[in-house]
Amino acid sequence: MKSLLIFITGLILLGMLAFACIQFHGPRIEQDIAKRTGQVLRAQSVGEVQIGVDGRDVTLSGSVPDKSIRQNLESAIAGVEGVRVVHNELVVAKPQPEVGQLLHPQVTQSPPEVQETVVPPPQPKPKPPLPDPYITEFELSSGQLLLKGHADQALQDSLLGQAESLVGTGRVTDQLTWIEGAPEGWDAAVVAVIEGLGMLDQGDAKIVNQEITITGETSDPTAKEQIERLLASNAPGFTYQVQLDVKPELSQAAINCQQQFSQLLAEAKIKFDTGKATIKQESYDLLNRLAEVANQCPNTRLEIAGHTDASGHPAFNRYLSQSRAEAVRQYLIQQGVDSGRLVAKGYGSERPVADNATAAGRATNRRVEIIIIGEE
Repeated sequence: MKSLLIFITGLILLGMLAFACIQFHGPRIEQDIAKRTGQVLRAQSVGEVQIGVDGRDVTLSGSVPDKSIRQNLESAIAGVEGVRVVHNELVVAKPQPEVGQLLHPQVTQSPPEVQETVVPPPQPKPKPPLPDPYITEFELSSGQLLLKGHADQALQDSLLGQAESLVGTGRVTDQLTWIEGAPEGWDAAVVAVIEGLGMLDQGDAKIVNQEITITGETSDPTAKEQIERLLASNAPGFTYQVQLDVKPELSQAAINCQQQFSQLLAEAKIKFDTGKATIKQESYDLLNRLAEVANQCPNTRLEIAGHTDASGHPAFNRYLSQSRAEAVRQYLIQQGVDSGRLVAKGYGSERPVADNATAAGRATNRRVEIIIIGEE
């Protein structure tokens, strides 16, 4: 009886000791397990995973990319010393498709959060707006043809070919903007306009949408009627207006004088101080010879035409060209040419005979011409 009492008393004391150990060492064990399982988790570098420790039991929660990682992580935690049970509550997150997968033809819909990452393909550059009004201009002067304004790209070769057939190769200055939007019948109208300009000594033409205007000078009294008939048959739907100055035919003597003026000015140019109307002394000999030719044809009326290149403001160019033409007129008067026969006119940069895009072309465009405009 006494032995049984001692045994029971021993069990009670052992239980009390065990309880005391658990109360004292339990928190330390949990901290130790949490530390070691945390190290394992950081080494794995996976997903959004949280660890909970209750005694020696570990609970895994959160999400991982796939099932194999879920299982591998559970095994790794179970192998940590001191862990008794692992409660695996991890969920496998749905995979995020790559951008290339999103663009696959079979993909019809993507989650909203994925669509935000899709970079749309580059959009084509918008076409420039079509011009309105659609304007094409032609200027014929001294055997040179200037083209500017709008023109249909599809007709570039035929248009330039038609222009060169009128004045010759190398005598066409192309300042056109090649763009769509030409009105219906524009191509045929352009051909008719160029052909009409071929009947003039010099002139301008403009096509604005479906309105045509032609002005110029000619020695053919039937030119106006011919041009109007040409436009009526080749530009239906277009309205047109033709205004021409008919010059009387020159005598052979006047033609000879004009040829001499043109020859002298082709061999040398009347030179001025830069940006001024002061004639350089080196041009006096040329002017004296021009005055001699003018006095050989006393019955002719002469236009002294001043021209500039396209540099500078158009208004100043007209002023400068007019001033230079007037300076030449005054010099010829001093050499005995009747002032009543001489008219000075400045055209600025309106009538180029070469390309203003080059230095050589600009130098050619800076010129003074003497033109016989009639006889008394």
